[in-house]
Amino acid sequence: MDYTASIVSAANNVGLDPNLALAVAKVESSMNPNAVSPEGAVGLFQLMPSSFPGEDINDVQTNIDLGVGYLAQLLARYNGDTTLALAAYNAGPGTVAQYGGVPPYAETQNYIASVVSSMGNPQLLLSREIHHLPRVMEAA
Repeated sequence: MDYTASIVSAANNVGLDPNLALAVAKVESSMNPNAVSPEGAVGLFQLMPSSFPGEDINDVQTNIDLGVGYLAQLLARYNGDTTLALAAYNAGPGTVAQYGGVPPYAETQNYIASVVSSMGNPQLLLSREIHHLPRVMEAA
């Protein structure tokens, strides 16, 4: 099943760029509503059950609505800075605060680049040049 229309509708409902929402879902889950990460994140938007207590995040529409809503909240929190919002979506707002910006994690830097690449809009990175950040070696 194609969830594009549901994601676009949810994004429009909260004033979020639908292309950003679609790119996040694509990178998070490859658009698989049954995806489960090793850490326990579930669904199209890879939501953690502990972050949404009492919500049925396994329900596809609920997962979409909560994921899109959370992304919109992060964009508002970071004054529309897509790079910081994506860093927080991936690594958590506390980690972004701890580092005063995009954390020096290869996973987070690659995540941001993947979402932006999926959107086909490198202009989003103008405020935070990810490709100029120092490369972080993954632990072997």
